[in-house]
Amino acid sequence: MQRRIENLSLFVLIGLVALRPLVGESYDPAGNTLTEALGVVSDPKPLTTLVFDVLVLGSTCGWLVARAIGSPRLYRRTGLEWGAALVAIAAVVSCFFAGNKRLAINATIDWLCLLLLTITLVQLLREPWQRRVLLAAVLASACVEAAQCVEQFFSFNETWAHYQSIKTDFWARQGVELDSSKVELFEQRMRAREATGFLPHSNVAGSYLVLCFFAGLGLIATQWRSLRQSGNALIAFLCTVCTALMLVGVVLTKSLGALLSGVTGLVLWIIARRFGRWINAHRASTW
Repeated sequence: MQRRIENLSLFVLIGLVALRPLVGESYDPAGNTLTEALGVVSDPKPLTTLVFDVLVLGSTCGWLVARAIGSPRLYRRTGLEWGAALVAIAAVVSCFFAGNKRLAINATIDWLCLLLLTITLVQLLREPWQRRVLLAAVLASACVEAAQCVEQFFSFNETWAHYQSIKTDFWARQGVELDSSKVELFEQRMRAREATGFLPHSNVAGSYLVLCFFAGLGLIATQWRSLRQSGNALIAFLCTVCTALMLVGVVLTKSLGALLSGVTGLVLWIIARRFGRWINAHRASTW
């Protein structure tokens, strides 16, 4: 029973990790966003965030129940415990002084559930196959994000034509004059053809894809290294194609910050691999 409850909680959290970047969210129930004015994409409501948070809390409760009724398991320290406590204290203070308390409470619960999700995942990921399932879900989510970026890039002309056809009404709903600097900035960003995928900004999409790209590189190295034992070249080839698709998505976002962060991370990893022994022997000097 303990293992079944833990696996159920784990699969729910893995599903959330995969779906969360692909679903629009909003903490504010009364926000009149640009997506709503477009008339094509429905404005996300706080109910979406609430469902995510309830599932996180339910999975954490499931893990606690399994821990109570089954054999005792060693708690794995994540390093997030003190940080979560500080965030909780800061959240209470900020909600007390916030002008829009409902919006502050909605956002606070979501941030705390994000930390709770991470801590709970660390406790549930105890076997190699569980880690592989989580990694596969993350890479699948990133591939969907990258595919959306590709679709946005090649459908830009249709999107621009649609915007021009509803431009006057579009900005009238926002209460913005057509000669406003906000209109000019919005159109400059559209003409830049920066793909955003399912995320609200190209830098956010690029950063997410860079993060998943490194996970894909690790999976590629593992699959090709174990190819002689497993003999499953198809899986290794598919992992390579999916990782290449993520790189294409990063390029289409045109996020310089994401590219620089990726290059910086790669350089630091090479340094750590090349000089790992010296770093471990001279930790104080390295720091």
